[in-house]
Amino acid sequence: MTEVGHRPGRDVATPGPASAACAAAALGQFVLELREVRRASGDSSYATLVQAMNGEYSKATISRVLNGAEPSWRFTRSFLAACGVTNAEIAAIWHPKWTGLRDALRPLAARSPAAGAPYGEECPICGGWTTNPQRHAEYHRHHDATAGN
Repeated sequence: MTEVGHRPGRDVATPGPASAACAAAALGQFVLELREVRRASGDSSYATLVQAMNGEYSKATISRVLNGAEPSWRFTRSFLAACGVTNAEIAAIWHPKWTGLRDALRPLAARSPAAGAPYGEECPICGGWTTNPQRHAEYHRHHDATAGN
């Protein structure tokens, strides 16, 4: 996964396959929500978004993000503002969502679990505790696909 606007240097853990499945599901959900914001704001063209984002991002960058590249916070904030999301909503709703996505994709180096701590991890999408993240990610793909029906 490529992050648009990422700056290396954080001490991050290398996620295993199970964590990678949850991280991919979290990125997919976040990107879907960005696309929904764009649609709700009138489905602006990429050229219109570039202009509304003060030319800071190209049409290609916007396309990459809306097709699954990890957005930086700077991009996310600018994109949301270009789609008419208020600063209050960006701060209260979207910053926590983006922070959760960042942490799911690049968790800080893992600490040793405390003795007796339960095995598993928290899903960044729903907050549920899972011991099989791949299966849980499949659940989200199926549930999210049928939830609109």
